[in-house]
Amino acid sequence: MASVEQWLDSERPAVHTSFEYGSISFTLFSFVEPTQRSLDVLFTEARVQNRAVQEVRGTIFAAIRPFNPEGISPIRNVAFPTRRHIDVNGTLAVVFAQDPHWTAVGDEREDLADRIRRVIESTGRWEPFDAPSEMRCKTGLGHAIAAFDFVLSPGSEHSIHSSIALGHEQALRSLPARRQWRISFDRRNQEHIRRWRTERGLGGSIRLPDASVQRLLDSSVLALLQLHDHDFVSPGPWIYHQFWFRDAAPLLEALDCLSYHKRVRETIGKFASYQTGEGFFRGPEGEWDSNGEAIWLVVRHAVRTQSSLWLRSMYNSLRAGAEWIIRKRGETDRTRPSQPGLLPPSLSAEHLGTVDQYYWDSLWGLAGLESMATAAGILGKALDAERFRKQAQSFAADIDRSLAMVVDRIGAELIPATPTRSFDESAIGSLCAAYPLDLTSIRQSAVRGTTRASAERFVDGHGFYHPFIHSGYNVYLTLQIAHALLWEGERDAAWRIAQNVFSLAMPTGTFPEAVHPRTFGGAMGDGHHGWAAAEVVLFIRDALIDDRTSSLKLLGGIPGTWQIEQTGLSFRGLATRFGPCSFELKNEGLNRATLNITLSLNESLQPQAIVIDLPFEAVRVVSGKSGQLRGFRNADGRTLVECAPATAQLLVEW
Repeated sequence: MASVEQWLDSERPAVHTSFEYGSISFTLFSFVEPTQRSLDVLFTEARVQNRAVQEVRGTIFAAIRPFNPEGISPIRNVAFPTRRHIDVNGTLAVVFAQDPHWTAVGDEREDLADRIRRVIESTGRWEPFDAPSEMRCKTGLGHAIAAFDFVLSPGSEHSIHSSIALGHEQALRSLPARRQWRISFDRRNQEHIRRWRTERGLGGSIRLPDASVQRLLDSSVLALLQLHDHDFVSPGPWIYHQFWFRDAAPLLEALDCLSYHKRVRETIGKFASYQTGEGFFRGPEGEWDSNGEAIWLVVRHAVRTQSSLWLRSMYNSLRAGAEWIIRKRGETDRTRPSQPGLLPPSLSAEHLGTVDQYYWDSLWGLAGLESMATAAGILGKALDAERFRKQAQSFAADIDRSLAMVVDRIGAELIPATPTRSFDESAIGSLCAAYPLDLTSIRQSAVRGTTRASAERFVDGHGFYHPFIHSGYNVYLTLQIAHALLWEGERDAAWRIAQNVFSLAMPTGTFPEAVHPRTFGGAMGDGHHGWAAAEVVLFIRDALIDDRTSSLKLLGGIPGTWQIEQTGLSFRGLATRFGPCSFELKNEGLNRATLNITLSLNESLQPQAIVIDLPFEAVRVVSGKSGQLRGFRNADGRTLVECAPATAQLLVEW
């Protein structure tokens, strides 16, 4: 069709696809719901509606084809054991809620769709033809079609319902097949709504005044929840349905910020099962950054949730991981030059290039040692805390020594991907020093220079174009640059970059790992990339909340174009290191708004103040209780309000 619309529900992962043909309106509606046997099933409704003033006749065709999202997926045996069921490669594949009026199977000798098209073109209408109900195809091009005829009076509609069990063929074959449609599609749909409403209620929520950003945020949160399976989290549903510490770090960090702490802990609790006897947290490729990511993530979760008892149960595993970093750094590869004190060459992240001694690995290793010192301090292990603190200082000194040589060599305060490379797009890995690690222990001029140079040299009107492996606009890497700028106080530049890459989203609010620079479709990876979803959530969350300093800062990263004094803005239950925080700005009319703040303070860590950065100029701010408001000032079209941590409500006039 020339025009097809597709969208995702904002509160649950249900996809709608619709188009119109003459007087017929067609909608395909799909969602996945588990059965009582914990089997995921795709439920689909194909609905046609007659918008004409006369009767309409037609046919809905449902086809099984030998393809999947990656390409050819051979079908060597396809059959209709009954009119309602299709078996593929010996496995029950599709169950229809009603009997089709005609069924057929085919192989490589003739495409049934072409034959149907020829019948319609020659006679002007659809007429069934004789076809077998079972077929074996040596080439793997078996296929099947079921036809459902309909007659619609003016304004009426008709639906066809089907279900498909999801899983590997071997696992599905072991299950007893129930060849009857036992529960109505509408009932399944209502169960899906209830289940996701409950699940969304377990975590935090955000309500923004920008509808397009809100849709993207909602779809990203749904993606994170879908890609998390208890003790397993993956960056994609298909090609990338594997576990990497590198991808788990942003995915779990985003879920943790949304207060899905139980989900996060389910996965973190299994980290030790990936750990070797030497203390190495091994991912699929054995990358050197994984130990730093695992320790950093666990300690951040422990700080947010104030879970010292749980942290103690993880401590020995984390300690072994930190000792591995200490032993590993300084190893040299005799086949290539290496900087002493840094982690040795490795394959590292595929978007950085071939095997080399990447700063990305060492920066994550440094973050792991600093986090380990924090963990030891929380648990009162003074000797360990001192040891890991000194090791982190030594690591930072070695990194600084290496950076000094790099700066002298290239003549600029920049961190390339490796000590021997020039500053090219692969330096995107070194940006982790700014975001997400916020490392203050290494050369800050080089960290800031890397952030600005990455934005100025490698980001255009669409995003960060990455020629290394990805060969496209990379969404999560673009958002990392925007996030680093946000933390540098470059709010307008950060949002300009973020909005540009947001515009590349698919209609369902999802992204591929890399966006094709010409077609703006997918160039690499799953079309539902979890790391991209995580960076969307983290960027928006950190635009609302900044808990990196001794004060809790709210709204400091939101753009002034949102005009929240008119539209309002709220978030509920977002995790911070000071405790869960909720906020609401509500327009009361007459140029007045109330600010409601709820901060459940942690006993061991409390902010010195709450600072609210309003994107408009206020003429008056009033607190309901004396001593809570510490003052406000206007500058550059914004108002900075400082209040006590226990403040519950403020009244603002503009």
